[in-house]
Amino acid sequence: MEVLSKVVLIGAAGTVGSHVLKALLEDERFKITILSRLDSTSTFPTHSNIKLVRTEYTVANLIQTFQAHDAVISVTGVQAVSQQATWIEAAHQAGVKRFVLNDYGNSIENQIGLPELEHFRNTRRECLALVKRIAMEDDGFSWSSLATGNFIDYSLKKYVAFGFDIPARKARLVDDGTERLSAVTLQDIGAAVRGILRQSETTKNRYLHIRSTETCQREILEALQEQTGSQWEVRYEDSKVMYERGKEAFAKGERSGMLDLLVTQLFQKGSGRSIVVSRQQSDNGLLGVQEKDISVIVADVLATFDTI
Repeated sequence: MEVLSKVVLIGAAGTVGSHVLKALLEDERFKITILSRLDSTSTFPTHSNIKLVRTEYTVANLIQTFQAHDAVISVTGVQAVSQQATWIEAAHQAGVKRFVLNDYGNSIENQIGLPELEHFRNTRRECLALVKRIAMEDDGFSWSSLATGNFIDYSLKKYVAFGFDIPARKARLVDDGTERLSAVTLQDIGAAVRGILRQSETTKNRYLHIRSTETCQREILEALQEQTGSQWEVRYEDSKVMYERGKEAFAKGERSGMLDLLVTQLFQKGSGRSIVVSRQQSDNGLLGVQEKDISVIVADVLATFDTI
């Protein structure tokens, strides 16, 4: 099977992009062109398999950069997802074989989100519709998309709103903390994107789904308490109250509103919104992702803190 080895990576300095870059560098077959804006201050590893191109993101410049590459991988932040349409068209005009969409998160094919967050999902749907249309019209062009669910290691480290203040050993559980979710680690996203390029024929024109674990807030808390050797201060919050507060703040443009809505979407009891895919139906095996117990992920997260 052909390995799509010559790739352009857009967003390599970001949260997801840095892990995709690391995964690709672990396989010497991949030759990586990192695309970065002229005014970007981002830095990248020095490596014989990396070429850095700093340029304005005009269509002409994109086409020139994309030429002679097998794949373009989009791993930019949420704010740049709407710009993918231009990158997709440029990739097609440049003769790129595969475009890997920036679609990391909940599945837009089989999951229902809160109505207030549909705008973000609609932008992703538009990009998916575009690559599907181009692939139908041109057999030489193909696409892959990857649904992942919540980035659980990143959420535990960076967002107290996720429910866990690790340094303070405090937890906030939504409702009774038992709503289940499937989630991924950033390392597994990198491995899965690498798997898409390695398994080029099997992943062609497919919406793929992975999972690193399935858990709930209560199980996360139990793992944290066991591994820190202490009882945490725990409080509970009604998801209906959180939802109403989030809607009000979101309407005012306040960041706290977005966080409340995202947490409600994840953890509201009985909503069934947060399982991206079952273990049996996942593409873990195809893409080289191994599911693990939440206790393993918690241990890795705790190891990144100076004191716990």
